[in-house]
Amino acid sequence: MLEIAQGYIHFETLGALRDRKAIGDSIFAQSRDLAAQIYQFEVEIEVRIEPGSVRSWITARAKTGLVILQIVSIYSGFKDSIKEMYSDARYFSEKVNEFSKNAFDANDASVIRKERRTKFSGKIYRIKQRVDKLKENRENIPPKVFNEEMEKISASLLSLSDELNEEELNIISNTLEIPERKLRIPEPSRLFTRPEQFLIEMPQALVTVAASGEPPIYRRRELVQPQLRLSSPEKGGDDPLLLE
Repeated sequence: MLEIAQGYIHFETLGALRDRKAIGDSIFAQSRDLAAQIYQFEVEIEVRIEPGSVRSWITARAKTGLVILQIVSIYSGFKDSIKEMYSDARYFSEKVNEFSKNAFDANDASVIRKERRTKFSGKIYRIKQRVDKLKENRENIPPKVFNEEMEKISASLLSLSDELNEEELNIISNTLEIPERKLRIPEPSRLFTRPEQFLIEMPQALVTVAASGEPPIYRRRELVQPQLRLSSPEKGGDDPLLLE
């Protein structure tokens, strides 16, 4: 299964926890219903809650072997769908963090850390952003800088090989129309002094928090079938400070 979105929140609790199973079931039910509304293909939802100061992970996963074909057929078109899937991941991760916080009656002051992880959705979105920026400014970028950026794009695609099969990687590469490396040397007058101005600024990788290995106080996962989507949820704009 391919992780396409995840919410993580860590907060201090005041006093003893109430019925842990009831709290976990409430978070799970809300997360399951949200996923069914957002994703128009089958996804797996997992809720994991650790003890102590409460840590909650809520993850949406899609079937690895079919995810690209599902995206292409369900969203409006592959290129447009990348941004929409990224937007869905942002919206899902933000909302499920709210579910956890509200279920435990936590206030803003008690939140130690909160992350919206766009996972695969964010990775492929950032690759598309990089490719688009490169193609837009192709004629203005010296071959050396252009080829260096191409190497970074290739490395980003290769990093997906643990999550996607060869056929899916080829679909992504062909659909994004990744340009070939430059071989010619431009005229000196075409060069510019700040080539980085034409390249997309990528967010710095932030350190993500993994499960501690302690037995969770609640853990549940389940396959979720899509519901008829009458309208799209309200989602915000791009946020460059998201985790992969």
